[in-house]
Amino acid sequence: MGLFVNDGQHPEVFKNKAGIIEPNQSFYKKDPVDEMMKEQQLANEALQQSLREMEIAFKQQEQIQVTRLKKLEHQLEKLHEQHQVHEDHESHVVAWLEKHETKNEVLGETLVQQLDLQKQVVEQLNSQEQLNEEIVNRLENQEALMEKIVRQVDYLRSILFERSHFIAEKIENGYLNTSTYIQKLFTRSESQPTRLEVKVKSKEHH
Repeated sequence: MGLFVNDGQHPEVFKNKAGIIEPNQSFYKKDPVDEMMKEQQLANEALQQSLREMEIAFKQQEQIQVTRLKKLEHQLEKLHEQHQVHEDHESHVVAWLEKHETKNEVLGETLVQQLDLQKQVVEQLNSQEQLNEEIVNRLENQEALMEKIVRQVDYLRSILFERSHFIAEKIENGYLNTSTYIQKLFTRSESQPTRLEVKVKSKEHH
């Protein structure tokens, strides 16, 4: 940083028209005690600053701990209330259980009977399942037999169709042959008197 000169109010201050002879310091005096005192003073100031910062942090931490303690006390109060409610509820439950102990015994016997009944039902279901399997097997065998019968019926149907067609053709051919034969007979019966007449006429002429 350069030397500041106020030309407006003090124009002659810090100005030297003559040349500056260097060096302008002929000797230097060093005082170790003074330096040590200065260093000690700086260390004390730094320590005091650290102490102040620690004090501030301590106060902040103390405030945080107070807040946490208040929250913890509030939670403990809630837990105590909940525990009291739980104890009251537990006492009611115990009284209810004692009151209904006989009913529970009856219920236990009923449950045992129900379990026995369920076992019987399971056994019946197992038996029914085996029966169902047998029925399914029989139905599968019946289905296979029905398929076989259907195939046989289809085969017989095709044979009957072929036979019926063959017989129909035979009947039709027989009908045609019979019709032709009868027609020929009628034709011959009509033509014979004419021949007789010719023979008779021929005799008469003789």
